[in-house]
Amino acid sequence: MICDQVKWADSYASCHPLFAKAFAFMKKCTPETANGKYEIDGDNVYAMVSDSPLKPCAGAKPEAHRRYVDIQFPLAGEETIGIAALHKDAAKLPFDEAKDIAFYEQETSPLTLHPGQFVILFPQDAHAPCCTLTGAKSVKKVVIKVKL
Repeated sequence: MICDQVKWADSYASCHPLFAKAFAFMKKCTPETANGKYEIDGDNVYAMVSDSPLKPCAGAKPEAHRRYVDIQFPLAGEETIGIAALHKDAAKLPFDEAKDIAFYEQETSPLTLHPGQFVILFPQDAHAPCCTLTGAKSVKKVVIKVKL
């Protein structure tokens, strides 16, 4: 996992050959960016912008992906993401190959993101997105998927 400010994103471009494309899109996003799916480089890099409802952190089930790295960041409002190192033996449900997702039963630590911050989540990073510690109802956020 990498967590930093959007203004420093280019520092991580060498971590993956497609990160530069993802970061270029990230820097163009504003709270006025329309909800929807954006193709950046076909299925290699794409983004989803949405107004997402938030849920309490307690009891949130973390997820993980195998084929894509997630880059997540809020555009308006704050979001808490539960973060944990993935324990493969903690799988609650089998891996869904078509959706590239598995859910897990394990404890997470809260990471609260504000506009101007981002997190990069690799396959070993279990994460429970769209949570709140403050009772906020929703967040406008972007998830960029980068193919491994």
